[in-house]
Amino acid sequence: MMVSKLNPWNWFKKESEQEKTLPVKQTERGAREYASPLDHFHAEFDRMVDSMFSGFGMPSPRRLFDAASPMLGKSVIKPKVDIYGTDKEYVVEVDLPGIEEKDLSVELKDDVLILSAEKKHEEKTEEKGYYRVERSYGSFRRVLNVPDDADKEGINAKLNKGVLRITMPRNKAIETESRKIAIESSKED
Repeated sequence: MMVSKLNPWNWFKKESEQEKTLPVKQTERGAREYASPLDHFHAEFDRMVDSMFSGFGMPSPRRLFDAASPMLGKSVIKPKVDIYGTDKEYVVEVDLPGIEEKDLSVELKDDVLILSAEKKHEEKTEEKGYYRVERSYGSFRRVLNVPDDADKEGINAKLNKGVLRITMPRNKAIETESRKIAIESSKED
């Protein structure tokens, strides 16, 4: 058995490094998983502020900003990514509803896969009275570390019905044989 199969590849190492400098706003609130106690504190603080404003019958400032952000300019979108692998290939699937192939870029640079696109809001001259704004517009950039055993020349990407599917063939792993090392006892005189 290969030990490398027990240790999954860190696909998001480079992206984690870049998130320290890129403002990333996720507009959809899913299951709450906190990376650190500070994240938990931030979520609790947001909840308390929301509660305070709703107690006075007012909408929370955060929700007003989230609703207005598409109108204020470009926002940053972070699309959902599924990554899985078989013995023959790795597969990365990214949800990109509303993104067209012409607005999407997939690059490989120094063993790092860079996915980027911009989802543009169609500006119309006629005024509309919005009651609710939930759709996101803006740009995104996802950075994925490509595993060492992926065939970088064989990477393939297809966009179909709003899902980008990237496949990477795996190179055959060279299994090394192990051998027992004899232990000599030292004799003290």
